[in-house]
Amino acid sequence: MINVNNGGLLEIGDDNSPTNNKGVLELLDDSKLIIKNGGTLTINENSKIYIRDGATLEIRNGSTINVEDYGEIIVADGGKLLLKGETINLNGDNARIDIQNGGKVQTADGIDFTFTGEGYINYNEGGIFQLGTGSVFRLEGADIDDHILSIRANANLNIDDNDVELTNGHIYYYDDASFTSHHNNVTATQINFEDISGYASYAYKCSGTKEAIFDYCTFSGFDNGLLLENIAVTDITCPAEVSIEHCDFTDQRGTSIDAYSVSRIDGNANDVIAKNASIPYGIFAVDVTDFQWRGSTVEDYTSGTGIYIEDVLKFTMKAGTIDNNETGLESYHSNVFIQNKATIRDNNYGIYMDGANYSETDADELSNLVIGDEGCGWIINNTTAGVKGWDIALDIDAIEHALGDEFPLINRFDGNGIAFDVCVDDNNTAIADDIDLYYGDGLLARGNYWKSSGTPTEGVDFEFNYKGGIGHSCDVAISPVDISDYETTQPSTCSCTLPFLCTVEHDDIEDVLLRLADNSCDETIPEQGN
Repeated sequence: MINVNNGGLLEIGDDNSPTNNKGVLELLDDSKLIIKNGGTLTINENSKIYIRDGATLEIRNGSTINVEDYGEIIVADGGKLLLKGETINLNGDNARIDIQNGGKVQTADGIDFTFTGEGYINYNEGGIFQLGTGSVFRLEGADIDDHILSIRANANLNIDDNDVELTNGHIYYYDDASFTSHHNNVTATQINFEDISGYASYAYKCSGTKEAIFDYCTFSGFDNGLLLENIAVTDITCPAEVSIEHCDFTDQRGTSIDAYSVSRIDGNANDVIAKNASIPYGIFAVDVTDFQWRGSTVEDYTSGTGIYIEDVLKFTMKAGTIDNNETGLESYHSNVFIQNKATIRDNNYGIYMDGANYSETDADELSNLVIGDEGCGWIINNTTAGVKGWDIALDIDAIEHALGDEFPLINRFDGNGIAFDVCVDDNNTAIADDIDLYYGDGLLARGNYWKSSGTPTEGVDFEFNYKGGIGHSCDVAISPVDISDYETTQPSTCSCTLPFLCTVEHDDIEDVLLRLADNSCDETIPEQGN
């Protein structure tokens, strides 16, 4: 056992120019090096300390650990780096802590795993983190270009129970590398997640986490960018379980965001851009209670789908665009709200929406498509159809949404092969009441812009039909359809866009709100005027 006491110094190598002699210290066979309060350990340039075979480097509070440029602390098989203080300084871009297969990093309760300076952590497959109760895994650089972490080939950096805080830095991934959090809170701010191998699995996986926040991050490469699963409401304060803001997802080989069984996702001001035409989905979300997607872009999935949702209780798109995809938004058994000048344009299909009967027999409700209940929605210039829908209830009447206001906010449905091609199945007795409710007196579609002049024409601008019978085509018209008070002057903007919230009052869909109240927080339910 070696103790470096108050005022003591253990120096490995030297920094005397021009020689800069290299030093190597190996801790073996259950030996222990303890840096106590007031003691200093300095690892000079090109020098190393190895910890292995049952040995321990114990760093106590009040000590000073300096690792100079190209110096290393190597935690090898059987070695332990025991932190009882947060005193490591990595003084140079190439100073690092190398955690190898079988090497363990352990912290005392309440002591965070962290460092200061410009260096980085090099994490290898089989490395072990054993963090104490209340300890945080924290990495922080000076700016987003600082290298703070490398995850080597086949390694999955897995942090259980302890919170993860990543700020300002670059994380590099190698073959089949990944980063996973379980049962904790995750915050990543100004982090550049980059697959430099071309074979990394995913940038970050949140599984059973309490809260996940990604802000001003970039995701480049990867089979999948961000994987979210089994993230549920945890307490009555109910923050957004997943918040993704100002992030760029580029060059993924697969889906940028995957979400399965998540209570709430709040996305704002993000860009999701396809690497090439072979990528099937930009965003893939299944079993999400409340999914808000605001001021964001999803584009260039020219042979695929920008956003795919299934069993999403409420998907709300506010502002932003989905454009230049085979299908902009593909929705199954979900409720969709297009608001605040959200624009779905220049796709083959703008929205493909299969409602009540998707993967079910005689489902007991239609799915809802609401366009322009807050602000306006634009579905324009989609080659085959703006909306191709089955078993959906449409709420697209601008006059009704204005609730008597003199100036309704106009939805745009121009430039599509056909704006709406919608069919409901009158052979399904389970949704007969819904069909009567939404279509029994005809469909209101007033006060919208369809084309430059003339009345919107059935068969050209819209088709609202019943399915005529088993095996029959969808050719029994729903009538009458009221498209009166249509606009012939194309609106150039919408007066209700982010960051400003709409003040238009509206009646939301009752059963959606009831189930949101049952499954999420009260604040999920939009109040009138918000």
